[in-house]
Amino acid sequence: MLKKDCFAIQGSKCIALNKLYCRKCECGFYKTSEQYKADIAKVNERLLLLSAVEFQGIDGKYDVFAKMLSQ
Repeated sequence: MLKKDCFAIQGSKCIALNKLYCRKCECGFYKTSEQYKADIAKVNERLLLLSAVEFQGIDGKYDVFAKMLSQ
């Protein structure tokens, strides 16, 4: 069943997956916007605890710093 309160549903599309799997079955990516924001906050807190070397390695691979700034 489509859960319209999912953070990944935008209009009639899912931004987390290529298809709307939640129309037919339970989706493992489902979470509310509030849960999603709380998870992002936890991730950002964890990133701030990393050493500079660890952070640079992750940032270089995933462009983490740019994503943190866009939150």
